[in-house]
Amino acid sequence: MKKANIAAVILAAGSGSRMGGYPKPLIGFQGKPLLGRLLHAMHEVKLGPIVLVLGYYANAIAAYLQEQAQEDARLGMQPIT
Repeated sequence: MKKANIAAVILAAGSGSRMGGYPKPLIGFQGKPLLGRLLHAMHEVKLGPIVLVLGYYANAIAAYLQEQAQEDARLGMQPIT
């Protein structure tokens, strides 16, 4: 199936203060981080491109993405100045 010409934006920049300082996108649910579940669902329906807006814990989330990247994934980070 061809990739859809529909972009998605995931807002994942919160501090997670009510979660004890743990990055919310990486909180597990049934053995998999919430962000991983969302990205998997978007990949299954051939949605793309997918843009993540990161803030707090950006490096931890980027490390997770690097570990879990699909073959066709392109990862890049652009700091906001």
